[in-house]
Amino acid sequence: MIKNLPPFVPQEVCLSCDGCCRFSEENSSWRPKIGQEETDARCRQELDEDGTIKAIECRGQVQCVFFQAEDNTCAIYQRRPFECRLYPFLLIRKGDDVAVGVHLSCPHVREKRHDEDFKSYIESLQEYFQQQEVIEFVQRNQALPGNYFGYEQEVECLFQLPC
Repeated sequence: MIKNLPPFVPQEVCLSCDGCCRFSEENSSWRPKIGQEETDARCRQELDEDGTIKAIECRGQVQCVFFQAEDNTCAIYQRRPFECRLYPFLLIRKGDDVAVGVHLSCPHVREKRHDEDFKSYIESLQEYFQQQEVIEFVQRNQALPGNYFGYEQEVECLFQLPC
């Protein structure tokens, strides 16, 4: 497993939000994917054939199978997939290239998008994705970058990866 990236969204903000981990439909393209080397026995049971975490209906909404609605937490938080750790930033497939983008629907992103903290975080994110172990991880896990066709208004491409 590669080194963790410090989160952009503070935990107290994340826990008070009702955005990510919930989807409009069970087969939503926003469901996180798990890289091959990230899976353990518990995770493998909850994946679709394409390596995407299953979503279930619960209390009138569709949510990640690991989401705990009672307290807005994740049952596998300490072992959560790379894509979840990266969020609200995304790996985006652009033809043969991979880029890093940001999900503009995240309330924290909307609030901080033009602040110095955001710009500073993007710089640290660029440095992170230049590390050899991170480049190799993305190369080994080609299914992780998503195709966000149809969501262009929600996703802003920030920079292309060197791999």
